[in-house]
Amino acid sequence: MPTWYSDGTVSVSNGQTTVTGVGTAWVANAQLGQAVYLPDNRLYEIAAVVSNTQITLTRAYQGSTQTGAVYQILPIEGLLDEASNALFSAISEMRSHNEGTLAGRFPVGTNAQPSVRGASDGNTGVNLPGGDVLDFVTNAIRRARLSSAGLQLDAPLIGTAVTQSNDDITPGRVTKVGDFGPGAVNNVPFVSDLDAQDIPVEFFQFTNAAAGTLPVPGSAGFGLQLRRFGGAAEQAAQLAFKDNASRMFFRSAFGGSYKRWFEMFHQGSAVGPVSMASGVPTGSLVESGTNANGSYTRLIDGTQTCTAKPFLTYSNGVLALAWTFPAPFVGTPALTGNMNRSSMNAGVTPASRDVGAMTFGSITNTTASVVVETVPGGASFQSGDTSNCFVQAVGRWA
Repeated sequence: MPTWYSDGTVSVSNGQTTVTGVGTAWVANAQLGQAVYLPDNRLYEIAAVVSNTQITLTRAYQGSTQTGAVYQILPIEGLLDEASNALFSAISEMRSHNEGTLAGRFPVGTNAQPSVRGASDGNTGVNLPGGDVLDFVTNAIRRARLSSAGLQLDAPLIGTAVTQSNDDITPGRVTKVGDFGPGAVNNVPFVSDLDAQDIPVEFFQFTNAAAGTLPVPGSAGFGLQLRRFGGAAEQAAQLAFKDNASRMFFRSAFGGSYKRWFEMFHQGSAVGPVSMASGVPTGSLVESGTNANGSYTRLIDGTQTCTAKPFLTYSNGVLALAWTFPAPFVGTPALTGNMNRSSMNAGVTPASRDVGAMTFGSITNTTASVVVETVPGGASFQSGDTSNCFVQAVGRWA
């Protein structure tokens, strides 16, 4: 700020406009229009700065003549200049604010100093990096970015915006990893009643004590609710896996009630023991086996086929055998068979043309007699005759 100038002394005469100085430097420190305070305690306007030791006043000095007197030059114009400059600077700054921040236009910021930030928390706020992008920043780290491409979140969602449990079905909430099963480690939801109509679409698990109809009675497992329409006209579908076994089941529901479970077969379960309960297959697709009495095949629909290649031996003028089936039937089966002609030619007395058809008798669900006779007028079988044959019985195991 300009200061009053008072170096040296002055001499001034009454009625004169000339002021003479000693030890003064008025060329650099006095200006036209400034005020000078003279010994008569009056202010006079400077009309001209003639030299470092002479100035001219705009009006005559009114006091008594003085020599070696003190004086002071007041830099009134400098003070006005400073005030004017300060005012114009303030106006310019206000204009920039009015056209910028106060008008809702903020400068480009950084993560460390966002465009809009708190007075006491300068690294938290909203940043405007340009390019139609809006960044949300806390602790100098961008947590979210909104652009025309979409909203990018770089911080986890928490609170009631996300599911609060592994089976939270509150509308509008984002599902966390592991809820409803996907991505879960030991946190798959338990279902207490497999027949319940309010099971959401999810992965689930159930204990062997769960209510409803279990795929395998008394066995725990895991499942997937594939579909669900609630209400009395419920439509749903379930997929279930037996615990500690490679067995998979599915079923559907219509009109509010589930149908029975159906097991899906694979290369590990298609062949094995077959079984049936109340007319419903409960075992594998195909069962087969071989023992001393031959081979058998059981199908899932209850069909059973037994085969054997036994030897017929001579008995009372015929070749015969008593065949015990390799697996029992539930009723009497239908039998067919034939002799091995090459074996017959080598091991029996009659010629091939003299041998009659194979017949069966005394048929039960476990045994049947097999007999081969000669045709009338043909050669008879003799003691020691024997022949290999093929026999087959077809019936039902259930």
